[in-house]
Amino acid sequence: WNTSAGAGLVAIDNFYGSIINCFLKSTSTTTGYIDTGAITQKITNCLFLMPASYNGSCLISSSSIVANNVFITGNTVGASCVVITVGNKGKVHGNNIEFGSSANVDSIAISSVSNSTISSNFINGGGIGIVVTNGVCVISNNIITSTRANGITLNSTVNDCVVSDNMMINNGQATTNTYYNIQLVGSNNYCIISGNSIRNSAAKKTNTGIFEGTFCDSNII
Repeated sequence: WNTSAGAGLVAIDNFYGSIINCFLKSTSTTTGYIDTGAITQKITNCLFLMPASYNGSCLISSSSIVANNVFITGNTVGASCVVITVGNKGKVHGNNIEFGSSANVDSIAISSVSNSTISSNFINGGGIGIVVTNGVCVISNNIITSTRANGITLNSTVNDCVVSDNMMINNGQATTNTYYNIQLVGSNNYCIISGNSIRNSAAKKTNTGIFEGTFCDSNII
C-alpha cells in the first residue's frame, strides 16, 4: 500500500486471518495505518514507513500477534506506534520501532489485554518505550534505548506482570532526573521485576532505574 493524504486506511474488521510480507508507505500525515478491528489476527514481516510529520498510529489491533515487523516513523506527535486494546493473549514480538529524535509518543501501548507477551523488540526513541494499562503481561528480552520518557511503564491496574531480562539504555532524554527506566504507577500488585540491565551514559539521566509507586503492593523487585 502506498498511501497519500486523505486515503490509505486499511481496515479489516471481524476477520480471522493474517497480514504477511506487506509494505506500507504513507505520505499522509494522518492516515496510512492498519486497523485490524476486534478479532484475532496476525501481522508479520511487514514494513511500515511513515513521513517525518506523521500524526497517527502505525498499527491498531486487538488480540493479535504482531511479530517481526519494522516501523520507521519521524518526529511524530500523534498516537502511539503499535496499539493493542481489549483482548486476550496479544503478542508483540521481534519488532523494530525507530523514531525521529524529537518524537514524543509511545512505541508499544497495550490496554486491557489479558495474558499479553511483549518480547524481543528493539525500540529506539519515542516517548515511553512500552506502556501497559490494565492487564496481565510478560515483558521480556526487549532492548529499549534513547526514549524521551520512561523505558517501561506499568500503568493503572497491572497485576501479576513479569518484567525481566530487558536492556534499558539512555532513556528519559527529554528532561534530566525526571523519568524512570521501569516505572510501576497506580495499583500494580504481585509483579516480578528481575534481571533487567539498566545503563545510562548520556548527559541526561533518569531519576532512578526502577520506581515503585505508593499504591503498589506485594511486588518482587
